[in-house]
Amino acid sequence: MVCAAGTDNGQHLNSGSTTGVYFDMRLDLFLKRCCLTKRRSEAKRACENGIVMLDGRRAKPGQVVGPGKRVSISFLDRYLELKIIKLPTGNVSRANAGSYYQVLRDEACEVTDF
Repeated sequence: MVCAAGTDNGQHLNSGSTTGVYFDMRLDLFLKRCCLTKRRSEAKRACENGIVMLDGRRAKPGQVVGPGKRVSISFLDRYLELKIIKLPTGNVSRANAGSYYQVLRDEACEVTDF
């Protein structure tokens, strides 16, 4: 893949789309930019610990995501499943973050003691 604008910012140009050119993005960067985690390191750690699933499989932080992919996150107190609609090209405000994904399932979970 060709890196967008010659930088290594986690986004890659992909011309294999039938609708034209779109950008691919690392999963941990998507989670951070869409305000699903506070920091990219948190998203990376969540992926490494099996908390994040991509299309029903255990996700790696560097996996490439794009529109149509399904992401599941098992937070301590809730389960969130979403479908990626589009990828952000830069930092996103918390108010606009929801426009990049569609929530398929958001269930509260009972917190268990460890």
